[in-house]
Formats: sequence, structure tokens, C-alpha cells
Amino acid sequence: MSISVTPDMILRRTISGGVYDTMVDARIGNNATSLARVDLGIHFKKFSPYKDNDKFVGADGRECVFNYIGEVAPGFVAHPIGNYNGFGEKHAIPTIVPTNAPPRIKGIFHNQLSTLTNVMDVDGDRNGQTRSKTFTRSSIPNGPVDTIYTTTAPIYVVDTDKTLPRVKVNLDDDNDEVDTATSADQPPAEPEVGDLYPCTVLQGYGGPRFNHTASKAVQLDIRDPEGSLILPQDTWMWIVPGALILVHATMHVYRINRMTIYQLTANSIQVLDKGDIIPPAPAILGLPDSRPRYIGGPTEHATNGRHAIVNFANLMKGPGAAGTSSPSGSGKQRPKRVLDTTEPSANDDIFVSVPDDVEMSSVEEKQNKAAGKKARRGSVLSMCL
Repeated sequence: MSISVTPDMILRRTISGGVYDTMVDARIGNNATSLARVDLGIHFKKFSPYKDNDKFVGADGRECVFNYIGEVAPGFVAHPIGNYNGFGEKHAIPTIVPTNAPPRIKGIFHNQLSTLTNVMDVDGDRNGQTRSKTFTRSSIPNGPVDTIYTTTAPIYVVDTDKTLPRVKVNLDDDNDEVDTATSADQPPAEPEVGDLYPCTVLQGYGGPRFNHTASKAVQLDIRDPEGSLILPQDTWMWIVPGALILVHATMHVYRINRMTIYQLTANSIQVLDKGDIIPPAPAILGLPDSRPRYIGGPTEHATNGRHAIVNFANLMKGPGAAGTSSPSGSGKQRPKRVLDTTEPSANDDIFVSVPDDVEMSSVEEKQNKAAGKKARRGSVLSMCL
């Protein structure tokens, strides 16, 4: 048994009416926009907005956002990363088939791997390039492909806003003492996606790996089982080996020199059931050839034992929860498992029948940028379906 798996975790997931049963009933990872149910050329197609850069669009010409499920693989740590090398820093999260999952969930993960592998097979045949980084990899040398990798958005950004909005005061108040602090000095009442924090809030920040001047830690759309945003300084407590997550991601292909990089980029990550391990506190690291110096051992943290408390009943009420048929493969595509025999629903039309002359929306990039700045609120429903 992996050190990231505990008897308590297996029990609450496998017991009748537990996490796995409710996931199957709610069709988590098994709806019309799930990686398990779509195929290149049938439900989506490749589009090249720039030379040597590809993304994937649906019938309406908009970039597809796919969802998939998985368990965070052993060995992953969401520690703060330095920018000593000058590149944008992201977390690369490996996911494997959930431990002791029932056949339906194992079939979903198998189909996710098949969809991504088929995309790379078709692209590799056409371009004749050697892959350097792929969507899927093996967890052991020369072993079977069993792991899906996704990257987050950059965990640091540079705040270029030169003018700070000011907080207005109540002019009808007789109190002569007026607080004229800028809004940047006021902590947000509730965190929102895109909020910026000083890098010093991150445990493990500091040392020769970090060379931040104007950089800020940014609030990504990563949520706990209750649907609340997980603050940047708490990510390491939640995205841990054994955690069961639902990812919404876009798919990209980059060609740099003679290398091809296949990348899933997470728009949002929902923790469905937290792993039971308590990871060591993030380390203050030296240069790459140095040993880590940990600032603490296993610690109590703010998770409060919240396991598997997603309201799965609500997840079945939104669009995409109805039954869909398993897409048929063609040509040399790898076979997928039949997840059910339910008749197709109207939701299957989301990515279906992609014409070759699809016209891209001229405002797509602006919409994507605007969407990234706005926090999604309310129940977990809108993120899981």
C-alpha cells in the first residue's frame, strides 16, 4: 500500500454510499465534456492560432475546457518554487487512477488516458516530431502509461497596476477620524480568483532560489470540498498525494525548436476528497545542488478534517449530468471502455460535429481573460459539471 493511502481513506471512499458511489451517481468525470467521453475529430478539433502553437476547439469555435478526475500521485509536493531560472513557475500535478476504485471509475480513468494518447498519436504521425513532454507518462521506468499531468496557471504574477483604487469614506458620518487607506491595504472580505498576496505569506519562501522584486503570489481557482478557495499559502496542505481531485483544463501543443510539448493547463481544481497524509512544512531550499532545510515537521493545518464533504446530490442537478453515449473510435485510435449504455442527451451537442471551416470568435481571448479574473462563487455544482 502506498504511504499516501490510509485505511480510513479507503473505507470512506469504498463503503456503500461513500465517495465512489456518489461520484458514479453524480457522473463526476463522466459527462459530455469529460476527457473520458470525447475524441479528437469527433467532438473537438485542433486549431493553430499562432505558428507552432495549437489549442483545441469545439463546434462553436471556442476553446474546449475538458474535465477529468484522478488521485494525486505519491511524491508530489506543492511547495513554493523559486524563479532563479527566469521562467514562469507553475505546479505540475500528476494524477493516477484512484485507489481501490470501482470498475466504472477505473473505466473513466482508462478512457481519459486513451483520449490524451490518441491526440498525441495523431499529432505525432502528422508532424514527425519527437515528443519531449507529454500529457501522459509512466510512473515507473519502462512501465505502462498510467499518469496524467496537468500544470496550474503561473503561481506568481507581476502587479503592473500603477494606480491603486481608493476606498471611499462615509461623508455623512460626523466622525472626524477618517481612514484614507487604499484598497490595496485592506484585506479582501472574501478571497477571489486573481487576488494578489506578498510572496512572504508562502511557507518555505526565501533563500537563494527566490529573486522576486515585483512578483506577487496569485490566488488560483483551487477549492476545498466545500467549494471555498484554498489560499496560496495553504495549497501544500490540500494538494497532497492521495487527494481525489476534479480538474477542468484546456489542452495545448507547443513546438519549441524540434521539441513538442503537450500540456494540460488547469482552469480550476476541485478537491473532492482530501488525502489523509500531513505533509512536512515547505522547505527553505538552497541552490539546486543543496539539501533542503525544513522549517518544521508534520504540522496541524487548517483542513479541520474536512473529508469528502462535497454535496454530491447537488452535482446531479446541473447541465452535463445527464447520460451520454460513449463516443465511437475510428482509424487507429486506441479502444475505450463502454461506461454505460445510456442514450445520448442534448448535452452531447457541446463538442459534436466540428466542421473543418469553423470560424473562431474574435473576442475569445478577451472572454478568457475576463473569466480568469472573476471568481466562481456558490456551490461546487458549476465546477463539477
